[in-house]
Amino acid sequence: MQSRISIPTDNIYKFYATFGLVLLVSTMALFLFVYSTFQANSHARYVELKVLSSLSKLTPEQSARKEVLEAKELIDTSDKKTYMSAIGFFLALSLFLLAFGFYRWHKKIQPLQDELLMKQKEKTELEIRLLNKQLNSSRIKQVGRNT
Repeated sequence: MQSRISIPTDNIYKFYATFGLVLLVSTMALFLFVYSTFQANSHARYVELKVLSSLSKLTPEQSARKEVLEAKELIDTSDKKTYMSAIGFFLALSLFLLAFGFYRWHKKIQPLQDELLMKQKEKTELEIRLLNKQLNSSRIKQVGRNT
């Protein structure tokens, strides 16, 4: 199956920059997903804990439920720190790849490509001049024969 998106394989720095950009967007989406998930869970848990805390006497089931919710809060806090650390690592990696790739592409590859294009342009202009001279000289020869 052919992909509709072509991956830049003509130089490694362009690949680094593109991969860094994709990783950056993915990391930002992951951050939003993790943050919103933890916020929703935290809010629901907070409301239920407040309701249970407001009761003067808890049944054994309510007491167990309160302990479970408090334990989940500790676990979620730990998990959130772990996820955010991983997201921070991927964010730093994506920014490094993005900056490194674009910088090296701009400073190392692009000047060579620009120079190559200029030389191709000069070559084309010289070929056009040569063809014009040949065309003019052949016209002059034909005019000389006709007279």
